[in-house]
Amino acid sequence: MTMIDVDKQSGFEPGTSAVKPDDNPTRTQVDAKSEARAGAETPVGAGAEPARDPGQDRSESQNQNQPQASNQDRSQSQNRSQGQSKPQEGNQVVGETGETGPAGHRGLQEELESLRAEAAAWKEKAEFNWDQFLRARADLDNYRKRVERDLALRIRLGKRELILGFLEVLDNLERVLQAGKGLVDGSACSSGNAPALLAGVEMIKRQMEALLRAEGVVPVDCLGKPFDPSLAEAVGVVEGEGEPGTVVEVILKGYTYGGDLLRPARVKVAK
Repeated sequence: MTMIDVDKQSGFEPGTSAVKPDDNPTRTQVDAKSEARAGAETPVGAGAEPARDPGQDRSESQNQNQPQASNQDRSQSQNRSQGQSKPQEGNQVVGETGETGPAGHRGLQEELESLRAEAAAWKEKAEFNWDQFLRARADLDNYRKRVERDLALRIRLGKRELILGFLEVLDNLERVLQAGKGLVDGSACSSGNAPALLAGVEMIKRQMEALLRAEGVVPVDCLGKPFDPSLAEAVGVVEGEGEPGTVVEVILKGYTYGGDLLRPARVKVAK
């Protein structure tokens, strides 16, 4: 292949430049940059709009939306206040007379004060009744104790009278025994039943003494002891017998009941 054939295939003609005007990349890039710079430097009044920053667009959009949002919030707040005021108007305080507002409130306040006063009065009455109940219960307890004490005393006094009667019987039995012993010792008794009679009377005496002892009645033992005026009564004085001031003879036996003197003894004291 000759040089001419190569040139034909490549489109190169002899006598012309090897570089085509349109195939020059350097000039094309320079022209594009110049046009872009010329467009950026074009003034606003000339009809070309300047380039805008995306961040600036967003801030302006937010500023435009803020008044609208504030207006919406203000309208919603007004609606809520109106909605709240309506139930308040519907729920106004109604008194006993059907009045609303301050008059009805005063009516309820007066009724409340009246109920409080009535409750205080009932509380005071309840406290008074409770105090009366406590007093009555205390009086009842005292009365019960007093009745029990009086009953025990009456029983004791009743036994005292009974015991005094027994003592009289016992005294008579002792007199009979003394008389019977004198008859037996003097051989004045013509009947052979006298000793048996005396034995029977002696047995009765012992039974009576046992009965009285079971009830707490104890005879005063003062024979041969110094005279004690709290237990015995001196009915006579005997000279020359025993130590002075001692009991030498018991005329009538004395008895104590439950530790208390039931009957003083009647005695004779040595001088």
